[in-house]
Amino acid sequence: MREAIEASSVLQIDDENPDIVIAIGGDGTLMSAFYKYFDQIDHIGFVGIHTGQLVFYTWHELIIEKIIETLSQDKIPMISDKCADATVELKLK
Repeated sequence: MREAIEASSVLQIDDENPDIVIAIGGDGTLMSAFYKYFDQIDHIGFVGIHTGQLVFYTWHELIIEKIIETLSQDKIPMISDKCADATVELKLK
């Protein structure tokens, strides 16, 4: 994925202040991305790509090409979802 983005004439990689974070993996990978960029979460778009156990290599290239094409068009609909915010208090008896 990184190589495809670097080869793009439109997209740039910025690990410090990204506009969009692409997480390839499962729920844990996406949660790790949320955690890493939590202080910037209000202005970053997150794209989660699920990769299951089967046909990972077969579909990987197809997905990358479609994502690069879509991101290059700068017409990505963003859906804003609230992140959970919780406070846990432990009361000892």
